[in-house]
Amino acid sequence: MLKIFYMDISCGCSYEQSQAFYKILPKERQERIDRLHKEEMAQKRMLAGIFMQYGLSRMTGVSIGNICYSYGEQGKPELDWKNIRKTENMSVRKMEDVLMVHGGNVEQLDFSLSHSGKYAVLAVSDKLVGADVERLRRNRLNVAKRCFHKREYEDIMALQRKESCDRRFLEYWTMKEAYVKRTGDGLRIPLDSFCIKRGEDGVSSVEEAGGQRVWLATGYIEEDYAFSVCSKDWDDIQQLSDQKRYRDRDGKIFLPMEEIAVEQIYGFLNEKQD
Repeated sequence: MLKIFYMDISCGCSYEQSQAFYKILPKERQERIDRLHKEEMAQKRMLAGIFMQYGLSRMTGVSIGNICYSYGEQGKPELDWKNIRKTENMSVRKMEDVLMVHGGNVEQLDFSLSHSGKYAVLAVSDKLVGADVERLRRNRLNVAKRCFHKREYEDIMALQRKESCDRRFLEYWTMKEAYVKRTGDGLRIPLDSFCIKRGEDGVSSVEEAGGQRVWLATGYIEEDYAFSVCSKDWDDIQQLSDQKRYRDRDGKIFLPMEEIAVEQIYGFLNEKQD
């Protein structure tokens, strides 16, 4: 089971919405927002936080204000079920999202949040999952030469057009970030220590020890924003790639994801409070 949401966090919101969203966030996230001096950055961080609260509330059935987190050894956030159970009348709740496969313990859910520029993306799965969204930046080929596996760098440089090289770099970067975020190991895994076997259909893989493979799906949200999601579950990645998607005239793949709007979250809050 794999579900992906995305949201434009640059859209802004009203004062009333901002106050309502801020109050819902866990204390540690409020404190991170309070430390930001730029108002635009603080609002984006706040919207990314409430977007994650909303997505996880929908997927688990836990009240949006009772979603809280613990953190693994490498800092990857996890749902803090010990504290959630103190505030929710829960034992073994079942997944209820009609778009998902029914069954399964929600306490096994894993998630990965990423935001860059104007977009935040949330991937939720009953398996370990990693996700990354990045905005296109130019002239990053020196980073690829220094940080990527040799075969990945050669694949990028084999392209004739500079724009094509930049986009191929962006796709590799999101795949590598999604791969290391899946386990929460982050910078402990050098980016040149593993090689991604890229597929032309947007599905790629990394071969790990013992011949096991980890799978990645890559596409675009819009012209200059690439997104990758990583899972060991082939069925999840295949299901995502088999769903309705399209290619533009340059061959870029746009993956199916559910868009979330500020008004949708605000309405969800008011509905739950009635």
